[in-house]
Amino acid sequence: MAAVKQAVVFRAYPTKEQQAMLRSWMGACRFVWNQFVAYNKDLYAARRRFAFHGELSAFLPEMKRIEGYEWLADVPAISLVDVARSYDLALRNALADHKAIRAGKKLGGKARGFPVFKRKREGEGRLYLSSQSITALEPTLDAPHKARGTVTVSKLGDLRVRGGRWPNGRILSATMALKAGQWFLSIRFEGEAPWTGAAPEVGAVGGDLGLASFLTWDDGAEVRSIGPPRHLRKAEKKLKRQQRRVSRCAKGSVRRKRRVRVLGRIHRQVANRRSDFLHQTSHMLTAKAGVIGLEDLGVQAMQRNRRLAKSVGDAGMAELVRQIRYKADWRGRVFVRIDRWKRSTGVCPDCGTVHERLDLSVRIWTCEGCGAVHDRDAAAARVIRLHAMELVGRGIPEPASVTRRKRGESGPLRRGRGLRRKSAQGTANVPSHEQPPNLVAAE
Repeated sequence: MAAVKQAVVFRAYPTKEQQAMLRSWMGACRFVWNQFVAYNKDLYAARRRFAFHGELSAFLPEMKRIEGYEWLADVPAISLVDVARSYDLALRNALADHKAIRAGKKLGGKARGFPVFKRKREGEGRLYLSSQSITALEPTLDAPHKARGTVTVSKLGDLRVRGGRWPNGRILSATMALKAGQWFLSIRFEGEAPWTGAAPEVGAVGGDLGLASFLTWDDGAEVRSIGPPRHLRKAEKKLKRQQRRVSRCAKGSVRRKRRVRVLGRIHRQVANRRSDFLHQTSHMLTAKAGVIGLEDLGVQAMQRNRRLAKSVGDAGMAELVRQIRYKADWRGRVFVRIDRWKRSTGVCPDCGTVHERLDLSVRIWTCEGCGAVHDRDAAAARVIRLHAMELVGRGIPEPASVTRRKRGESGPLRRGRGLRRKSAQGTANVPSHEQPPNLVAAE
């Protein structure tokens, strides 16, 4: 099987010296971002144009040579270049949404605003590292089968990690992140898929996603369903109590920072529970069937309904579809996405009679054609399964590896491109009348 791009996340345990170094690197990245924001504001006010990745990354060598800012040279160069790439992506997204609004187009969600200054916050941060930064991966000798050991990072030394699984392939990049007082190391690599092409148990499965029943699927023999997990709803009482504690503390105090970390830890636990649930569900479906059919839901449109927004976001339906898409590709399965305008609810799977739109309160309905009594979600799952088998028979299913374009983007996809720059280029591509950004204290 061809190599696929994957990622593994470790819990990192840096020493106090390493933590201080990582925090200083993240502060430098935040400083460079703020300089880009200030420079583009001045540039647009003076010349009515913006500077993008090529021009901004060419300023970095000059910034490091300015008196008083030599400390930028101590930061990994690729981390600062990634700041220029991230700023470029944020600026292009904002311009695309602004252009769409002026053209009278309706966006799928809230318009993305222009990049703003970043403030120093306790408990968050991100640092991009290149593949050359990871020079060694050494598992613990007393337990080599467990993902515990050290990772050698350039300029940082040996970093103790645990969790996840050891990357087996060519390392592409790495990211250090600080979330609610805990450090995480994410390594992106290219290697063989973690699962081999085992034979599926059934030929096809059709699934219907919803809120009353998170997932109802039909495999041809029986119909099963999974109730809504409601991870956020279950933790709301604890979150509200902790948020009130934060609000009672004085801003800038040590106690407030400590309680903010506790609040962030609760949010991370909710996210971890949701992620674990979605991975188990997607693993089960891709291991069970050779063909997986799901309805293409408009999640962003559903979240515009203020009565459903929290429940839709808590369910994570879009993330489940994304996981099933790439896991089906890894396992050699076929993922079929049914058009959202193709009727599945209110269609009899026995005789094919299409009924009028059913209200959301109607969970059991009777077919007027054959008289069969159907459960709303179970009948929809059977219809989706039949649609998926029909599309596979006609040879036009959507491949699992298709990448959907982000809204507002035009032209070729830009994600992950343009990160490298020619170090010898300097400011050769910068117009002669332009100078490096005016370095001001933007903290």
